[in-house]
Amino acid sequence: MNNNRIVILLIIINTIAILSTRNDLYGQSCCDTKAGPFVICEEPPLPNISFSQLEEIINNSVDIKNEHINNGDIIRIFFIINCKGEDFNYRTLQPADSTLKDKLFKTIHSNMKWTAGKQAGRKIDFQQQILLSIVNGKFVILNDNDKKGKKNKK
Repeated sequence: MNNNRIVILLIIINTIAILSTRNDLYGQSCCDTKAGPFVICEEPPLPNISFSQLEEIINNSVDIKNEHINNGDIIRIFFIINCKGEDFNYRTLQPADSTLKDKLFKTIHSNMKWTAGKQAGRKIDFQQQILLSIVNGKFVILNDNDKKGKKNKK
């Protein structure tokens, strides 16, 4: 009887662990759980570094030669920046190797800090997108918004 209870308990624990395994960081959540994140706003979140700086960091951190990706492929990375400027819930729409996705998510998350976006003077949750393309064996960021980043703005 005790063996059955232990087996059931292990199954429950494993199921919870599998279902909760995501790229989210614990303790981070949306501020407005009713409305969901904005995709367009008056004052979008600003990064602490430029996208060209991020591109250089990604190319120095992720060895593309070891990945199964082709020239011309585009990877769309979506994530949430909440009203506190915290980024989390990283996702891609394209099927990509999970190891590559994890490397990209961790590199972006650890190197980019954000201001919160604003709508009508109020800080909001925002869904950010970063587009990466593979050109001549290197990652190229295709985002054309705010190439300079917060620190380099005049």
